[in-house]
Order: sequence, then C-alpha cells, then structure tokens
Amino acid sequence: MRTKGKFMLDTPKKLGLLAAICAGSYTAVVGAEGFEPAPIKLDSGMTLTPVLTTVVGYDDNVANSNSDEKDSMYTVISPRAKLEAGNDITNGTLDFGFDSGWYVDSSDDDYFDHSVSARGHHEFTAKYRLDLDASYRRTHDARGTGISEGNQGVFDDVTKYNYYVVGGVFGLGAQSSDLRFDLRSLYKKKDYRNFEDVTQYRDYDAVEVGATTYWNVMPKTDLLLDIGYEQIDYDVTDPSTISRDSDVFKALAGVEWDITGKTEGRASIGWQNKDFDDNGREDFDGVSWDVALTWKPKEYSALTFATGREARDPDTFGDYIKETYASASWRHKWLDRFSTEVGTKYVGESYTGVDRDDDYWRASLAAIYDFRRWLQFKGEYVWSDQDSNVDSVTYDKNVVYLSVKVAL
Repeated sequence: MRTKGKFMLDTPKKLGLLAAICAGSYTAVVGAEGFEPAPIKLDSGMTLTPVLTTVVGYDDNVANSNSDEKDSMYTVISPRAKLEAGNDITNGTLDFGFDSGWYVDSSDDDYFDHSVSARGHHEFTAKYRLDLDASYRRTHDARGTGISEGNQGVFDDVTKYNYYVVGGVFGLGAQSSDLRFDLRSLYKKKDYRNFEDVTQYRDYDAVEVGATTYWNVMPKTDLLLDIGYEQIDYDVTDPSTISRDSDVFKALAGVEWDITGKTEGRASIGWQNKDFDDNGREDFDGVSWDVALTWKPKEYSALTFATGREARDPDTFGDYIKETYASASWRHKWLDRFSTEVGTKYVGESYTGVDRDDDYWRASLAAIYDFRRWLQFKGEYVWSDQDSNVDSVTYDKNVVYLSVKVAL
C-alpha cells in the first residue's frame, strides 16, 4: 500500500524538522484533542483551510541594540490559508498569507511580509515518485539582526528582501524496500529591496544538487549516506573587498529511525568543505553533523532535541562562520485543552577572516489553551542574550506576548 509522500527540500530528509526545532517553531503532537482547523470543501473537490493569528506583545529591545534600547508594545496580524487537492498518489498544496506588524513606540520597525508556496507530489509507480516545491517570501530582518547587526544607527528601517526557492526530489525504490534513493536539486535566490548601497553585496544565487541513500537494516530504521554540492554566486562584489563566491561539498553518514509512538529522529556526521573562488579567502574543511530527535515517553508529553555544526556565509564581515548549535524543548499536556512548552537554544559562532566570536542564548516558556477546536490562546515569555567580543553586536532582550489563533 502506498503512502502519501511529503516533500522536504532540505537534506538530510529531517533537516526541516531540525530547522523548526532550532527556530523554536516546532510543536509536537501530544494528544488527539487540541486546535484543529476544519477545511472547507470546495465545489472543485479541493479544500481550503483559513487561519487567522493575532499577537499583542511587549519587546524591551526592539532594535536588538547594545545601548539606548527602545521598548514598545506591538501587534502582529497573520492570516493564512491552505489550498489542497488530490489523493495519496497525486496531490498538491498551495499556502499563502501575510504578516503585518506595528510597534506603538517604534514605527521604524513596522513591517509587512507575505509569502506563497506550492508543493506537488506524484507517484509514477510504487518505486518511482517525484516531489516539487516552489516558494516566494517577501520578508525582512529585524533591526540589529542579519546585515544590520551592530549598525543600528545606519539602518533606520528593517532590511527587506525577496527570497525564492525552487526544487525537486526524485525518489527511486519502494518505501518498503531495503535500499532506496532520493535525488534532489534546488535553486535559491536572495534579493534585498532597500539600503542597496550596502545590501547589494549580499544578493546571491545558489544551486544545490545531491543524493541520499537509505538502507533499511531494522524495522523503522535506516542507515543513510547523504552527499551534496552547492554553488553560491553573489551578484555584486564589494569593490573594497574580494569575491565571496564559493563551492560547498558535504558528505554525511548516519541513521534515521521512527519507532511508532515513542521516538523518531536522525543522527548523521560527516565532512564539509567550503572552497572560495578567490584564494584570498580562507577555505573551510571540517567536521559537520546533524542530529534531530523527538521522544514521547507518554502520549501527552514530548521532548525534542537538535544539534548541528556547519560553516556558513556571514551576513556582515568575514570569510565564513563556523556555527555550532543545540536546542531542546519539552511540551506537556496537563489537561485535554491545556499544555505548556519550555525551550532553550544555544548558538556558538566563530568567525574566520575577522576577530569575532558570538554566543547566543534563548529561553522560552509558553502556555497554550485550546479553548475550542477552532480557537487557541497562547501566552509566551522569551528571553534572549547575545554575548560577543564585539561590543556593537552584544545585546539582551525580553519579549512577552499573547496570541489568539482562530479557524473555522
């Protein structure tokens, strides 16, 4: 019996889960009761699922600054809609929505983002399948983060950019077979929309190809080997420096498991090489790893953990950042409609090409109340702190908010 395919651009296959955990946006399913939007059945046979989220909060350091911090109340309105069609063999999804944020005492930090993404899945036979994905985000980085970190006085607005992703995965081998393969390709583009005298040097295109081999050694357990190559090309080279174009090769080996009702995840380790086109920049050769797992000791309780290491391009100065991260969270359902979630995250960044080392910490505590199947309340407190040997990028902040999520 075939199973409905789920497309994931990032590789290894569970990297999307890893990213969500690290971003603090992953929510484990810990029980049957809870917020569950009801889709609208359209005459065409498709279903439409709209959701509206409204957030009211307080941020004591809106611009992530190390001095003259500005605090403000804020409001964010985020309508979303998902359009779905198809069956287990052939199906497609279209997601679209926007986020509009207003700061009472800091209008420079207001923003309006929107996004749209489309996914398609088709199984030619039990042994051959294709997943396609395309997305567009017109989004921003908050002041004091990304390209504006340490330069709050220069950036009097959030940095805005377009981000495009187009990719696909072709799978060979039945899901029940001992050996199967995923072949992937991916195109990414980042294009800034303001402060072009600075941001034009960070516009880039990237093309990635790769393959993952899965070898089933036990029920619900696969050994894997993932090999990927990425070419990164920047549109404009800053005349005061040298080219940032590079080629990245990564090879990871590990294990992936899914023991129904208890634990699922993956753990892999390998080697990454980042080779710059210009010999004036220092290349990277080193160990890279990727671990993401979820453990459910009880149906109503879930613990998640993630860690990884890789070299990536900096948003500001330097050749590359050697980044190591770890995160953990625990969500527990105390009552049918009430749960709490506590999380922590650490990111250590060591820059090459400039003298900079950062340690970032984040901790959060949230309470979620599913008043009805279509109505959810969430209150959360988030503390974050970035410590660095560069004073201008050192800051700490506290955010507290209440969100209301409404569906049909």
